[in-house]
Amino acid sequence: MLTLSQHIKLFRDFATAHNQIKTFNWGALSELTNSEHGNAGERLKYPIMFMDIEAVNVQGGNLNRSYNIYIIDRLAKANDNKETVLNNTQLICFDVLSYFKNTPPNAKVVMEQSSQLTDVSNYTDDS
Repeated sequence: MLTLSQHIKLFRDFATAHNQIKTFNWGALSELTNSEHGNAGERLKYPIMFMDIEAVNVQGGNLNRSYNIYIIDRLAKANDNKETVLNNTQLICFDVLSYFKNTPPNAKVVMEQSSQLTDVSNYTDDS
């Protein structure tokens, strides 16, 4: 059984190695609305991989955690890059799913057989 810290490290290592992801963080999603929130107080760099804990279940001596993984990128103020942003973030999502389903050293991370990708557009002025 992996600890929370070990899970965070697995996801952080993936994000760090991914050639498109610029920031990894975890916690409450609402914390990302602060433009100073990021690694060591830096301004956020996009795309972001963000992880929050959805649920922790204990059953028969086993501890199971469920996480939400968010891939977040910036829309231009004119909203003219929406297709590009959606395309790129969805491709990163597929990379996450593929990596954790197919990489044997991470076999302790079990991905749901069906995952949901949800397009969320929200304006925040974090420039």
